[in-house]
Amino acid sequence: MSLFEYYLRYLTAVCEGSLTVEGLGSKKEDPTERAMELQAQIAAIGIPEFVRLCAAAEGTQIPQEAYDRFDPAELAAVMRQAVSAGEENAPSASEEPAEKQNAYEAFLDCLCLEDALLEYLINVLKNEDGLGFFRLSQVTVRRELKLADFLFWFATKELYAEETERACATIIDALLARLAEEGQTEAVAALIAGDRTTFELIRCDAPELRQLPAATYEWFEEYYLDRYYPIRAILKLRGVKFPEFSPEGKDDEA
Repeated sequence: MSLFEYYLRYLTAVCEGSLTVEGLGSKKEDPTERAMELQAQIAAIGIPEFVRLCAAAEGTQIPQEAYDRFDPAELAAVMRQAVSAGEENAPSASEEPAEKQNAYEAFLDCLCLEDALLEYLINVLKNEDGLGFFRLSQVTVRRELKLADFLFWFATKELYAEETERACATIIDALLARLAEEGQTEAVAALIAGDRTTFELIRCDAPELRQLPAATYEWFEEYYLDRYYPIRAILKLRGVKFPEFSPEGKDDEA
């Protein structure tokens, strides 16, 4: 486990109160206020020291190589990029849907920079951990994003897109679902990864694609791969539950 993964785990434990560390934490009742106060404390002492204090309180011996491999400069660069995206696209109560979409996309961009963050997101979503989701948004874009709102946005993303994107997302999702049901996991993984050869081979036989002249690899790349749908597919395959909706009722949920 990397130092950053320890950091995420201890961030959750201290904020929830399941781990007590002298000098860290908050007595505030509001979960958001507790998380923000803890973030300020961590900023004052640094991530390695925070991890050391938590490990000592927990009685865990973290290998020294985890500390040695920790690169503050690299992590700081990632966080600066994440914070910059969050400052520009941070959602608020008065924002339009397009602005909220930008905030969620910035959030996903940050998660894709670190495998550990995407894995943490999966666990948080599967456990319906709203507080953990908030902390993850704080670690990445440093903004409060709500789990339920994020799931609804991601579940209905194509409904608010242009017709070409909507058609592509619907068709490719159906293709991936069928391949997964048939046990063709390697093909599913290759498509999610954007493998062109796999797409071209499947396109010749797949009933979802073979009668659709527009379904070129460039179409797949522009309207599926580059629009965050592979991340949604990964979440679904890993067992994340998305809210159900009907296209007719989407305006009522917006």
